[in-house]
Amino acid sequence: MKFQKAVLVGLSMLMMGGILGIAEPVKAANITVDVTSYGANGADMAADTKAIQAALDEVAEAGAGTVTVPAGKYYLDDSLVIYSNTTLSLAANATMIRKDPAKPMLRDYKGSVDTVLAGKGYGHAKGIKITGGVWDGNIKGESASTPEGIMRIYCATNVTISDSTLTGVCGFHHINLAAVDTAVITNVKFTGFVKYTGTNYKSLETGEGNSNELNSTASITSEALQIDYFDKKEYYCKNVTVSNCTFDGVLSGVGNHHKESMATNITIKNNTFQNIQNTCVNLYSFQNVTVSNNKAANVRAFARVCGGKDCTISGNTISTYTNASKNKFNMFRISDKAVLTIENNVISGAGVSAVKLDSGSSAKINNNTIKSPTLNGIMVNDSSADISGNAISAAGNDAVWYSDGSGSVKNNNINTTKRFGVFTTKSKVDIGNNVVTNSAESGIYMKSGSGNIAGNSVSSNQKGSGIYVTDKAKTGQINNNVVMQSGENGIYVKGASADTVSGNTVQSSKGKGISIYSATAKLYGNVVKSSKMHGIYIFKGKATVSDTNKVSGSKDRGLRVSGGKVYVESGNAKMLVNEKDLIVSGAADKKMKVVTIPAKVKFDKEIFRVTQIGNNAFKNQKKLTKVVIGKNVSQIGNKAFYKCKNLKNVIIKSDKLSKNSVANDAFLKMSKKCKFKLPAKKSKEYQSILKAAGV
Repeated sequence: MKFQKAVLVGLSMLMMGGILGIAEPVKAANITVDVTSYGANGADMAADTKAIQAALDEVAEAGAGTVTVPAGKYYLDDSLVIYSNTTLSLAANATMIRKDPAKPMLRDYKGSVDTVLAGKGYGHAKGIKITGGVWDGNIKGESASTPEGIMRIYCATNVTISDSTLTGVCGFHHINLAAVDTAVITNVKFTGFVKYTGTNYKSLETGEGNSNELNSTASITSEALQIDYFDKKEYYCKNVTVSNCTFDGVLSGVGNHHKESMATNITIKNNTFQNIQNTCVNLYSFQNVTVSNNKAANVRAFARVCGGKDCTISGNTISTYTNASKNKFNMFRISDKAVLTIENNVISGAGVSAVKLDSGSSAKINNNTIKSPTLNGIMVNDSSADISGNAISAAGNDAVWYSDGSGSVKNNNINTTKRFGVFTTKSKVDIGNNVVTNSAESGIYMKSGSGNIAGNSVSSNQKGSGIYVTDKAKTGQINNNVVMQSGENGIYVKGASADTVSGNTVQSSKGKGISIYSATAKLYGNVVKSSKMHGIYIFKGKATVSDTNKVSGSKDRGLRVSGGKVYVESGNAKMLVNEKDLIVSGAADKKMKVVTIPAKVKFDKEIFRVTQIGNNAFKNQKKLTKVVIGKNVSQIGNKAFYKCKNLKNVIIKSDKLSKNSVANDAFLKMSKKCKFKLPAKKSKEYQSILKAAGV
């Protein structure tokens, strides 16, 4: 090297006494070299590669420095090689133009990549800075036959690329970073992508394969800025910031497409993506990633996250590809056990779903605004997602869709879907405190699976039920929901079960207020108003209906029971419905000390008379201390109060009992201290009856 030679010559001359002249001076570090000093000419079309390379070599020999490129057009017929501690600074109106489309324009190694860089890790080069000007790969038209990128920086530390434009790339990457530790890519414009004739891009137009691995090969993905690994897998990119860049008309923006790769501590922020034909950001096995405050317009897809963890995608503003006939992509595609947060984004449109999560992934999806996706707003398949605080409107199918998944859907505002507001199937999902309006079908639809449905407001669904639970679903609670103006039933449990249906307000349903159809449920404290059919309808179900349900204004019956086994609870008594009569079967809660058996129970205009106390109704209920028997009870069954040893007071209001209607053992083995209060006109007769019944 010149620097080494100069030192040796100088030293030898000093030792010899140096009478022939002054020794060649030692070159200082941090020199500045203008490429024109080596003959580069920005005004002609001759190749300038050798001249520019000579300037880069001089800086390398000096140990550090800057190569400047003044305004003009400079033609490259071979790759330039940049070394450590070098700044390559182009004037704003300086343009590098490639002559050989088969070679990258700039790289940080000389010779065979595998021979030179194998085993180097991050230690091959350091302190590289490329700034300013235009790098023109000189590929034009719709397609070309030679795929190649512009810059390759491999196995390096501390790299900066800034304030440049890169254009004219066929089927590959504008910049490829591989095994780079600490890089800043800022204010760079990536544009001018040309398709490679050797690649079939049909899937971009049809969406074919989008459900799995559309972005699986370089040529179909072609990130303008690839963040990649080199050599062994442990040499991946880390500590990379991409900011204030523009990606325009490229196939994909930034990231990689290798599942076996990894990248960590990656920041992608404040960039602009426009006219993206594939995906803005591809994150395969990335860890500790932030994608924030980017703007994306006319893009097929924004983010593809495959595996990885600790990824946050937030504050981005995104609008879909405007050619609807060629847009078959999900805007966010999350898969392969990825773990991430998606929050505070604005997503307008999507070729398929705005967010699709599958194959064992886990996400928090919070406070996003999602408008007009072609299919679903948020789609969860075989994954876990907590979905909260989102505003989802005009979904072409469902606002939120789960299959074989788990998680929660809470505090979302859902408006105008072409099918359901929230749909779950074979999933374990809690659905709470959402506002769902103007669904074409049911507002909330739970098919099989399990979960609670509580605190939601559902209104104006055109068809179906406001809340629909079916197909063996097991809801713990359907509680404290408000369902208004449902196209059919307000709350409909069919072929499923609900531990409690309580505290709901159901008003102005075009069908039934609450319908339990071949299902199991307990109904407490609901308010049902102005149903066009029955207020509460039980068909072949197993249900308990408390008189705390307030039913009014029903066009048909307040409570209609058609088959099944249905109990009514009132005054702490539990009573089996037998057509228009009720048969007491026991206490609603066996811990209660006082039970009042009413004369009748009313639901709107529908009246049920309590006529019997059934066999074994209160048998062995040791907590019971007082019972009031209503005036319509005409029959008391076998062992009805058998061994109620703490029963101290029995008040009988009925005058319809007879010796033949009270079983001989109805009051057998009760407390001897029990006192009976009897109707005055029946006192003597009833004393005889009670004595015969075991008192």
